[in-house]
This record gives sequence, structure tokens and C-alpha cells, in this order.
Amino acid sequence: MWLYWEARGHLTEGRRRLAVLLEAMPADCGVRAKALWVAGYLAVAQTDAEAAAPLLQAAAETGRGSGDLESVAFATQYGGLCRLFGGDLSGAAETLEQAFELHTRNDSPTAAFALTDLAVAVMLAGDTARAAGLYDRALALVDEGGDPWTRSHCLWGAGLAMWLQGDVDGAEVVEKQALQVIGQLDERSGIALCLEALAWLSASRKEFERATVLQGAAAAVWESIPRRLPSPLARHDEWCGRVTREGLGPNARRVLFEKGRGLDRAAAVAHALGAQGPLDAGPTSPQGPGRLSNREREVAELVAAGLTDREIATRLVISPRTAESHVQHILTKLGFRSRSQIAAWVAAATTSAR
Repeated sequence: MWLYWEARGHLTEGRRRLAVLLEAMPADCGVRAKALWVAGYLAVAQTDAEAAAPLLQAAAETGRGSGDLESVAFATQYGGLCRLFGGDLSGAAETLEQAFELHTRNDSPTAAFALTDLAVAVMLAGDTARAAGLYDRALALVDEGGDPWTRSHCLWGAGLAMWLQGDVDGAEVVEKQALQVIGQLDERSGIALCLEALAWLSASRKEFERATVLQGAAAAVWESIPRRLPSPLARHDEWCGRVTREGLGPNARRVLFEKGRGLDRAAAVAHALGAQGPLDAGPTSPQGPGRLSNREREVAELVAAGLTDREIATRLVISPRTAESHVQHILTKLGFRSRSQIAAWVAAATTSAR
């Protein structure tokens, strides 16, 4: 359940359930080490390092005692993030390097994610050249059998490193790739991080209106978790807020920020990727060859609500393959390439109908 709680923004629920389970769980229970590091991870995911640190330390000690080396690796990794969020960048890098070695020794696919976390610590400490090399290495590991979530995290960091090295155009390409991947998964923290990064890139180009809308959209995603931007990244967010306020004036910035905050996640992702959306253009006309059938419109609305093909199939009492086929037909008819564009089209059509 831990990945579900993280991806769907149910961190508070997960922490509450694990607190109850850990209280009732015997000290010698075989899964206690995992329960402890998952509880610690969920606290880290809400940037609550104070609560996370003792849980992760207990997980590492319990894992060593029981021979659960996988739990030791995870506890070490998220302990490194605790140090990162606390501003101890050198300590975080040292701990995350240990975590990467532990995951590698366990032949775990999570090694790529740990390596990316290490790259983040190195990057924030100012060594962007080394960080870029670590991101490249992590992406190579992902290509050998990693998952989309890890790929997106790698790409997000790599794009940020490119921006810090002065390559704004290259950074935007990579950040959009990251957002497209994580947008498909609808993982909230990753979406928020990508929206933040794209806002900073826009501010670098003096595209203050776009930067402000994206900052507002990111704020809404953070609030929905609930979580805040990790403190080591706050200086970039504060810089973006300052330059956009100076460029637009406080009143205009406030209006645009609230426009961004009012977007749902799918529409925010679509806007950030440059697809049609409520802030960009009117809805694609449903007349002519692109017209959707009633069933396709129904499916499009469920896509916009964030449902997967399997969830759509359950809702409409059809097979997953049929649901997938409907989505592909919708993409073809509307000339789109992603589910986020479908969501933006639905949002724009709904707004127009009002």
C-alpha cells in the first residue's frame, strides 16, 4: 500500500494506519522492520523529518537484527532524505551513497531511485557536474529494468541540473519529458516538482505570466497531499515568486497565481506541456471527423477524472481491453498524444458549455 498512499496523496491515512499497526505488532514480528521504514517514508513524503527520523533508525536496527537487509537499505535511503530535507547536504550525500550500495548489493531495482536521490543531494550542494553524471548513470539503470516513476524522478533532477548549468532550453525539454511520464501515473509529488521546475525555467526566460500560473498549479498539488516543497528547493521558489512579482506587479501576479491554483492536476499538466487547456485555447471542436461518440465522451470524462483504463472498465462494466481501445480512438480522433491532453480538452469543453 505504501506506493498507493504516496502516489494518490493519502499519506495521512497511511501514517495513521501504520501507527495503529505498529502499536499492536509484536516486537519480533517478521514484517516490523518494513512497517517501520514505510511509516518513516510516509512521514518523509510529507516533509515531516522530525517524525520520520526515529522510525527509520528503528527500522534499520530492527532490520539488521532480523537479517532484513532490504529494510535496512530502504531505511538508510529515506534517512538520507531526512538529512537532505534538514539541510545537511553532505551528510545526506554520504547516507544516500550507503543506501545505493546496499540496494546494489541486494540486486534491487530501487538502486536507481537511491542513486537519483544521491544526485539531488550532490546537485543542491553545488556540484552540478557530478550530479549530471549521476543522473546519467541512474537513467542507464532505469533502462535496464526500472519503472516509469524512477525515470521521471531521474529526468526531473537531470533537467534541474541542466537549468542550474545555464541550459534553459535543454532543461525544458527534459522537464517536460519528466512531467509527461509522471502525469500518466498521476503521482502528485512528482507532478508538483515538475510544475515547480517549469515555473522556474519560465521565470528565467522572463515569461512571468506562465511562471506564475505554474507556481499556482504546483501550490494546489502540494496542498492536496498535503505537503510542502522540500526546504532545500525553497530558494528557487522564492526567487521565482520575487521576480514574477517585480515583473507583473503584485495584483496581476495574485490573479494569475489563483488561476493556476484553480486548475485540477490533469489540466495543470496539460497546460505545462503546452497542450490546449483552459488558459491556452478553446476546446477542440467535436464536429466533423473528430466528433466523439456518446460512449467516447463518457470515457473521456473518466480519463479527465484521473481513472486508469482498468478503473474505467470497472465503472462502465466493460473489459479493460475495450476501455483501452476507447481511449486510443479518442486520442486519434482529437489528434492528441496523451491522457493529459484529453483531460484538458474535457476541462475546456466544460468551461465553454457554461
